[in-house]
Amino acid sequence: MNTIRTTLAGKEIVLGLTGSIAAIDGVRLGHALRRCGADVQGVMTTAACGILHPDAITYATGNVTLTRCGGLVEHVTYCGDGGGAPTCS
Repeated sequence: MNTIRTTLAGKEIVLGLTGSIAAIDGVRLGHALRRCGADVQGVMTTAACGILHPDAITYATGNVTLTRCGGLVEHVTYCGDGGGAPTCS
């Protein structure tokens, strides 16, 4: 019987992809994190978009991939009001 692991349930993970060819592994990683119960938000640089289409990361994570800072101040949402991501405790 297949069971979905919930080891990351309730966790929000930002998956950042840059211009390295390793960006292609982002699809597999994003999907695996999601299967473990995490809410995964993909973020891609312009260079990464030249290697991999953002729709692939959207498919893997279940969330629309961010490719630029827009009017919704996503950089504050995902990096915190003080400019740094919260630390794990």
